[in-house]
Amino acid sequence: MGSALDSQQRVFLHVGAPKTGTTFVQSVLFRYRNELAAQGLSYPAERYDDHFFAAVDLQDLDFSGEARPEATGTWEQVAARVRSWPGTSVVSHDVFAGAAEGHVEAAVADLAPAEVHVIFTARDLARQLPSHWQEDVKHGQTGTFSDWYAGVARHDDSDWQLRWF
Repeated sequence: MGSALDSQQRVFLHVGAPKTGTTFVQSVLFRYRNELAAQGLSYPAERYDDHFFAAVDLQDLDFSGEARPEATGTWEQVAARVRSWPGTSVVSHDVFAGAAEGHVEAAVADLAPAEVHVIFTARDLARQLPSHWQEDVKHGQTGTFSDWYAGVARHDDSDWQLRWF
């Protein structure tokens, strides 16, 4: 599936959770990706949204109710960049946080032979939950906070965006 790489190859997969400062982390990693590469750390992205589209592609998601055809193939592109880097890479997007078990298994297989480490950032739920609901409203959701929270409280896995709570 990938090139033969040494056993020191690692990837840190930063999966969020959403509304925990992930956008800031991704902005810094993307902005300084060339400087990081010079120090031996790869942030494998050509465009700022590469990791978002990779997460959407890996999980075959309709994001906010819209198909994202521009995501097609981006997971493999990012994974190929990881496999071709001889050292440590970081892949980061909070949309990975909702990945189902099969997607996680596929991601680990696609990143092989890299040693995969998962980074999960957290925030107190009293601020994270309303912040996430507000983000959903910003993206066109029309349900009330009470209805949205009811889905979280009953662990409604039918909505991939609620899987990370």
